[in-house]
Amino acid sequence: MRTNKRIQAIVFKNERVLLIQKKDLFSTKKYWRLPKGGIEEGENDLETLKRELKEETGITEIIEPKKVFYYEVSRNVPQKITTYVMKTTQEPATPSEAISEGIIGCKWFEPKQALQKLFFKEEKQALEKALE
Repeated sequence: MRTNKRIQAIVFKNERVLLIQKKDLFSTKKYWRLPKGGIEEGENDLETLKRELKEETGITEIIEPKKVFYYEVSRNVPQKITTYVMKTTQEPATPSEAISEGIIGCKWFEPKQALQKLFFKEEKQALEKALE
């Protein structure tokens, strides 16, 4: 059985957390989540982190990235997800390639508000770990 390895980002700026809003491609449902994407062949974790952040948020500056959380989920295809926490001084944008993937925006939230907004429980757990 195939397993996807993915990298997830918890990005802080001025004590706020960046979330992306996605529109479900098969319905009208919208939800908030952390930036995340699959590792492409030949990439390491940090290369994937930089590429995914740029693709999904337009952010290219990553300060002090460190691994904080790892989990596995079994949805359609099992996924192994490594979470990195980092800082930036940049503001996000929504690149056109992100829009084609269902991303409709990015926004900074206070940590407590971000925990309430996150759709997936595993992402909430990752953020809780980063806030410890």
